[in-house]
Amino acid sequence: MTTLEKVLELKRMGIPNSEIEIRLKNEEISPMEINDAMNQSKIKEAVSGEREYSTKGMIPSIMGGSEEEENSSSENGETYTPSSTKNQNEGYEDYSSESLPPQEYSNYPKKNEYPGFARDYEETTPVEEEFYENDYSDGGNYGRMNSETMIEVAEQVFSEKVKEIEKDLRTLKEFKTISAPIIEEFNERLKRIEKNFDKMQIAILERVGSFGRNIDSLNKEVEMVEDSFEKMNKNKK
Repeated sequence: MTTLEKVLELKRMGIPNSEIEIRLKNEEISPMEINDAMNQSKIKEAVSGEREYSTKGMIPSIMGGSEEEENSSSENGETYTPSSTKNQNEGYEDYSSESLPPQEYSNYPKKNEYPGFARDYEETTPVEEEFYENDYSDGGNYGRMNSETMIEVAEQVFSEKVKEIEKDLRTLKEFKTISAPIIEEFNERLKRIEKNFDKMQIAILERVGSFGRNIDSLNKEVEMVEDSFEKMNKNKK
């Protein structure tokens, strides 16, 4: 199971974020991996939440619109469907023109003698158009809201990453400020040690040279002693 799956499972169990981080640290997971998993879980929760809101919000709006139309028509005391009524009116006109006698047909009400009916028809049809336009506009608002939420979550994750980088740079700068005099002092000590080594080397060479000169003088003295012994031996003979 990946770290992200562990985080999502613990969140489903209702465990707070601080407790989740402590549990993941106890499992020897790196803090960077824990932080990435927490941020990804936030993004997934935001996306899933917006999708549920959009799907649940559009259905009541459609159902509510139809109920409002039914209520408005019931208050006016009319249940009216434009297409069926128009076809019925045309059927009535055709039937009256064919079957009724001329005198009776002249007394039959004409199409334009009901202005209120035509006005009601003109007023009800734009309501349906506005209803569908509102639905489409609401769907666009849901999509816009979803994209804005994604951008906000991405900006939040980016700002947290930038803060971590700034913190690391600040720590590095503090280390440089603290360590600069220490490094300089260490360099000066190394230079002094090098000078001492040079002096020791020169002293050793001088001592070795003096030993050589002393050996030469000893050799001369030994030769002189040998010559004296030889002369003494010759005189005795």
